[in-house]
Amino acid sequence: KMRLKILLVEDHPVNQTLFLRQLSDMGFTDVDSARDGAEAVELAKKHSYALIFMDIVMPTLDGLEATRQIRRLPGYAEVPIVGLTLDPFTSEALNCREAGMTEVIAKHRGPPAWRTVASLVGRNLAFSKESE
Repeated sequence: KMRLKILLVEDHPVNQTLFLRQLSDMGFTDVDSARDGAEAVELAKKHSYALIFMDIVMPTLDGLEATRQIRRLPGYAEVPIVGLTLDPFTSEALNCREAGMTEVIAKHRGPPAWRTVASLVGRNLAFSKESE
């Protein structure tokens, strides 16, 4: 089990449950969840997360604006923020990077994509910039 504090931001209850289970299955047990970007920003102010998974399209405050606000908080300049999208190979991915996200992955690629991202963070490796 890895002792990383993770924040999962996902507005769809079924997806949130699925993603929390996937993270738990990978050994990540210290995971908070938020249902929108505004809640995510408030949680980030109160806790120190090592990794944030951020849905892009959400009510109240979307993932792009939430990422911008979190990046401005003390201690969050370098924390990996991974965008969750239906299709990471669109202009949306570019918008995510411009907003300050570290990486963008497809929501429904399942555990392999999550495991790759989580293991990178778990070993404190820098994210590859090759895809840019």
